[in-house]
Amino acid sequence: MADVVGCTTVGYLRFPLVRALDGIAAAGLQNVDLAAIPDYCEHISPLADRAETNRLQSELQDRGLRALSISAHTTIASVDGYRHIRACIEYASTIGAGIVNTGTGPIGDDAATFFRHAAELVKVAERLGVVLALETQDWEMTSGAGALALLDKLGSSNVKVNLDAANIVYWGGRKAEEEIDLLAPHVAHVHVKDKRGGRGVYDFPSLGDGEIDYGKIFSSLDAVGFDGPYMIEPELSLAEAERPPAEVEEALRDPGSAYQRHTYLGTSNAEEVDADLARSLATFAALRGASYSPSA
Repeated sequence: MADVVGCTTVGYLRFPLVRALDGIAAAGLQNVDLAAIPDYCEHISPLADRAETNRLQSELQDRGLRALSISAHTTIASVDGYRHIRACIEYASTIGAGIVNTGTGPIGDDAATFFRHAAELVKVAERLGVVLALETQDWEMTSGAGALALLDKLGSSNVKVNLDAANIVYWGGRKAEEEIDLLAPHVAHVHVKDKRGGRGVYDFPSLGDGEIDYGKIFSSLDAVGFDGPYMIEPELSLAEAERPPAEVEEALRDPGSAYQRHTYLGTSNAEEVDADLARSLATFAALRGASYSPSA
């Protein structure tokens, strides 16, 4: 069976949605993960009215694209975060996207609120037939054992894992290759990007230029019959020497701070994102061989 391959619009965070869709379509892909990440990359709004939704559907159809997922990362324990993810689950159902991705967000001492909100989100996801995919960042999700324990507490087949191997390193300081066998049976969605350096080091090069053994990652996913979607995630940034030193230091202490400030994330040149996507796709195709088909 051919892999289901696409790209997330998050890589084009400094550009309008239509530019992201143009770049993804030009790469020969047909599948999209739409960004609805508050204060970071809001390419779509889950509160869009019918006219806005019709425009989105037209923009996708005109480029031969289909939305398979929505990335809605926020803090589940907060009231605003809960409301946002709930709206994204409902909107995903409206536009035919079967997966909503999110991190747990920081928990602190408020685990009880997290689980109360999560239980309500699970009910909505089950009712609408949408998978809530918790990304491998934040809290328990950066280790296989932690993720399995959290999924077990949530107790629903509609709650799965959005695997981001690079984030396991960035957020948790762990090797993704050592966590994948526990995670693989529970993966519903993959963000594909590479990583250099350890925890808090914001350096995500094109696939194949980093330190993650994607051969091992793909082998473990193949072993459990995972067939996608694999969403390429370009995540460019200024070189470390060009970043505010205080922010570099802060990210080492608190990896999430880079996304809160994001003054050095992304690029002002959309063609750089196009090129990064092309390089990553070429490597992905080489690694996947006969399994790769950009039109699947």
